[in-house]
Amino acid sequence: MNKLDAKATTGATALALFHRYNQGSPDPSYDPYLIACSCIYLSGKADNDHLKLRDVINVTQTTLKKNNEPLDLNDEYYAIREAIVQAELLLLRMINFKVQVEHPHKYLLHYLKSLKEWFSPDVWERYPVAETSWSILQDFYHDPSVVRLDNALISLACIKVALQSFGIAVPYSKIDKPWHSVFHPKGQLISKRPFGV
Repeated sequence: MNKLDAKATTGATALALFHRYNQGSPDPSYDPYLIACSCIYLSGKADNDHLKLRDVINVTQTTLKKNNEPLDLNDEYYAIREAIVQAELLLLRMINFKVQVEHPHKYLLHYLKSLKEWFSPDVWERYPVAETSWSILQDFYHDPSVVRLDNALISLACIKVALQSFGIAVPYSKIDKPWHSVFHPKGQLISKRPFGV
């Protein structure tokens, strides 16, 4: 997605669509890479990221075939283009035309903004908690179960893992419960189960 200059949520949507497709009864005659290309292209449409199909084709071809040159506008290019369009129609039918995905990114940003106020500025600036939490969240989308979990709890779990990786304790002592319970009524689940799932 970096090569396409796509938004982070577009990549997350593409992965969520791919997981939704595979939860059904995927057609084994369709190449998974072709479905992945269709997911990327469709996620651009769903998230108003306006990815050009030619760019998607060229990036996937250079990534999969390690070819540095973009495809010429020849029969091979038009065959790949038509295959992606047909796979997109299959994908839409398989996911019941539900292309909108609610992502935990907005929760993560909200929680990080609130948590920043709890820390002293020097601690918050010294450790890249926000960047690490964001990276963990992006990596979390590689797990197919992400489409079934509570977005708020996913965000809290990502922050907790980031804080633990830096050995930082949240300086909040006004109540006798974990900090994540302040943000979500089920926040205590993060303490009881690994990674909050």
